[in-house]
Amino acid sequence: MVCDACATCEELYNTPDASIKYRSSGEIPADKLREALLRIQDGNKLTAADITRLDLEWQNISEQSQVLRIWQEDAVLEVPADYYDSYLLEKLDYLKPPSGDDGFLKSARLVGEALGYCDQYIGDAFFEYRVRELIYSGILEIKGVPTALRFYSVRRKAN
Repeated sequence: MVCDACATCEELYNTPDASIKYRSSGEIPADKLREALLRIQDGNKLTAADITRLDLEWQNISEQSQVLRIWQEDAVLEVPADYYDSYLLEKLDYLKPPSGDDGFLKSARLVGEALGYCDQYIGDAFFEYRVRELIYSGILEIKGVPTALRFYSVRRKAN
């Protein structure tokens, strides 16, 4: 059965005064998701052809070797890990670091901005992984201790 948990939660919990637009079920708190799934009764039942198509699609996806996949033109595509590096650098250039920080911006601020405007549902852990890769490759400089996003800042490395 196909169920739209996001739409169901929006119907159940959004009010004229407060509403949330969920992009994926991963954004829905567990208690609300549980309630929504219990209330869904009339989902679209999958046909045998749908099940076969989805099975083949999953087999295809599971054989892919890249670490990142995106949804584009009604298909799941594998892309290289550095696919969003230029996007992260654009966000870094756009954001203004606080004065007195020598041009360094909290990495959590950078990742939050990237998450907020990304057209795909990408987790913060993946964006942090890419920020660290940009540091390791010498494109970004780091200030602080990289134990968690909030403990270090980054800036473009001077040429």
